[in-house]
Amino acid sequence: MTELLEYALLLYMRGSRLSNVWSYSSSILRNSIRPGSLALEIVGLALGLTGLLLNVASRSLLIVYFAGLLAFLLIWNTYAVGLLLHSQVSRAHRIELLLKSRAKLRAHEKRREIYINAIGVKDVIETTFLVEAVSLPVKTFYVRLQTDHQDHVIDRQRDWDIEEGRAVRTDMYKIGRKYAEFIVEHSLFRAIFKGDPREIHVVHRADLVDPIKDWVGIDIIEETGLALLRAWFPPGVRPLPDTIERFKMKGADEIPMKGRPQRVSLDEASQRWFIEDTFSNCELFVSYCLRWEAVEESLEDPPSPAILSQLAPRTDRTEACTDV
Repeated sequence: MTELLEYALLLYMRGSRLSNVWSYSSSILRNSIRPGSLALEIVGLALGLTGLLLNVASRSLLIVYFAGLLAFLLIWNTYAVGLLLHSQVSRAHRIELLLKSRAKLRAHEKRREIYINAIGVKDVIETTFLVEAVSLPVKTFYVRLQTDHQDHVIDRQRDWDIEEGRAVRTDMYKIGRKYAEFIVEHSLFRAIFKGDPREIHVVHRADLVDPIKDWVGIDIIEETGLALLRAWFPPGVRPLPDTIERFKMKGADEIPMKGRPQRVSLDEASQRWFIEDTFSNCELFVSYCLRWEAVEESLEDPPSPAILSQLAPRTDRTEACTDV
């Protein structure tokens, strides 16, 4: 109850309007009324058969049965909504901590490279932050990740590395019925100071991305001057440029963005295709994303004429184009 009063006070202090309160309440109601799983349907069938048998046996037993069932449903739904409300309040509190930490840091640049592997093999997500303190030194550093795998669990010991500190806490919150948000708190070995920009490297290994059809994103939780997002495909997988979409994600809402990614190229050394885009003047608490479709092709197949013209030496490019 104390947390609920604190959240109500937070809404009042921020001058939230009645529409925001209604949106929050309706979100709880929508999420509390969900289609039952197979297990719940089996339980419901069993309860129905029990009621039918009691109806045959005795009307008085049937009345007692339904009264008990109604009481159980009321208690259960109250408990379920209470758990959801507690989760919402807890997430609001963690977001407040993020807001406070964001106000203490400024990111000159943020880069995220995702090395996508085949399904069943963990992808490697590398994020580099070039940050400095706004005023006082900062030793607590937060990283936020969003995914559409709501069953994903971050293992800080095996699948999460940070060179400049250690991860001390991970919170996961479900956004609607599709997305999940992870907030990872780090304690840095050495504080970040004003006027001394420093790079912080975070690596996450997880099987989250389907190379044939999926999306990736970069999350903005502090003032960021420039954000770069690059996705590397497995050898033998080529993205289709016409299918690539740029969009922003606020919570569970996808907002389309105009234009095409800056680069869709084949890296000759690694024989891996990649797509790349940069974003400036980034909005806070927004994920900038790229979605694509790709095809598998044999590594022994020769590159297309367009790729040949790009990879040929400068003196041979005219001849290569003439041969097409």
